[in-house]
Amino acid sequence: MKQNNIYLPYHIKNLTTADFKEFEKVVSLFKLPPFSEVLTKQDMIEEFDHCLSEGFIAGAFTQQGELMGIAEFVKGFQEEHAEFVNLPEEDKENTWYIHGLATLQQYRSSHTTGPKLHVCTNLVIHGIDQVAKDPMTKWIYMRITKDNSMSEHLAERQGFFHVLKNGKYSIQNIDPTLEDPYRAFLCKAMKENANLDWMYQLTEPVKVMKKEA
Repeated sequence: MKQNNIYLPYHIKNLTTADFKEFEKVVSLFKLPPFSEVLTKQDMIEEFDHCLSEGFIAGAFTQQGELMGIAEFVKGFQEEHAEFVNLPEEDKENTWYIHGLATLQQYRSSHTTGPKLHVCTNLVIHGIDQVAKDPMTKWIYMRITKDNSMSEHLAERQGFFHVLKNGKYSIQNIDPTLEDPYRAFLCKAMKENANLDWMYQLTEPVKVMKKEA
């Protein structure tokens, strides 16, 4: 694969139903920190089927055919995020969600002794280029761990911005039993001169303190 005039020792393509076993191996990483999410085999099957039916899964493969990492892209705003992402109603149909990013540890740039592979970065670039081919696409957003996120700087380098609520990061608590249950949201405009006001506006009324007479 050629990226920024550099040849990388892997290629990127969209997964098919034949790639589930490789997908399962990569997604099992979510049981490790900072996510610490335990997925059952049925959870993985449902996630795989959902992503393939509602979008696509970009995968980076070694020359030997091993799946190194994935990026899941799903078409349409996820309504369970409505409390945390105040996306304009008229834009929801033309929005994409990055459902998950994962790279096997031995292929992460922080673990390699040779050239940095930037697997997740190139998967995200591939996915963004793909959804951008639809002229109706307006936004793409993602959810990351609030602390110690491995995806935050990656997303910011690709033009994503944090979604704010009342002047702070919009935070979701997905499961109080997890070691790190908090998730933040980032969004990227796919149209020039897009109105970003919704990402920073107050979503709750401000309480005004009355002065004592």
